[in-house]
Amino acid sequence: MVSKFSAEVAVILPVRNGGIFLDAAIGSIRDQTFSDLEIVVVDDGSTDNTAEIVAVHAAQDERVTLLKTSGQGIVDTLNTGLAHTIAPLVARMDADDVAEASRIDLQRKAMMRKQDLVVLGSSASTIDSEGRFGAPIDMQIDPDRIRHQLRTQNPILHPTAMIRNAALRKVGGYRGGFPHAEDYDLWLRLSREGPIGSLPDRLVRLRRHPNQTSRLHRLDQRAGAALARLRFFSPLAAAPETGVAATNDPFTSYLTARVNSGVAIGESDWKEIALVLRACQRRRTLGKKLRREIIAMLSDQLSVASLLSLRVKLLAHR
Repeated sequence: MVSKFSAEVAVILPVRNGGIFLDAAIGSIRDQTFSDLEIVVVDDGSTDNTAEIVAVHAAQDERVTLLKTSGQGIVDTLNTGLAHTIAPLVARMDADDVAEASRIDLQRKAMMRKQDLVVLGSSASTIDSEGRFGAPIDMQIDPDRIRHQLRTQNPILHPTAMIRNAALRKVGGYRGGFPHAEDYDLWLRLSREGPIGSLPDRLVRLRRHPNQTSRLHRLDQRAGAALARLRFFSPLAAAPETGVAATNDPFTSYLTARVNSGVAIGESDWKEIALVLRACQRRRTLGKKLRREIIAMLSDQLSVASLLSLRVKLLAHR
């Protein structure tokens, strides 16, 4: 179902069992100083009171829409929201965060001034479960430096991002196959379409609590980011499509493709490969044949000590 609104900005808010903080998150968007927006809440199979909370807001504000997905994960949830909206600008929001009242207006004006910007994030405050402020997060704001940062890290806080819808559609939206790093993969692809920037203003209060995804899956998130860099900066012609890899284990799929490609692992790739290997070991997805092929592939590129250490780790993994 495509949106009936012709709003200038669509705020996409994915949620799964996020009822504890959802009311404050939606309320902070409804209270924005810029009002020509729609609020697209995508419920990914929640079993708590998420739907009831959204229904209350929707009854009070026609800009609020509830869509539902069947628990397929964040990528499917976000793409469902994107398919719904026709707004030229898309803003992200998480169900446990709070947007400052001027957020949408300031970002929208900045993107109007700089028509070539494809993504615009911001700095952020942090809050705890009770709303108490913690340490701020100040982000790099210069597009040239952000482009440089992209080679080693994620330079944009996903819940602060505003993105041009046309660019999103051109690159195909979000992709699976990069566990907990789907945003980083998106920024890398969007960087081909134009500059990425950020505002110095702390426009979102990011909530820190024990159940948030970035805390529960920190190691896999680092490996997912490494995989995104490998696929973007060192693409393999023989690599499987990301969507196919996502249906199995994306880390094992990449290593298999790397072995089959015969492409040597250069110094710039080694640290990324190591993160991918560790993810496979945690998931226990490396078969004996693939473990031996990886050792053979690396035998000419590592020191004797490093190779011995790797051999022990890989062959001990069952």
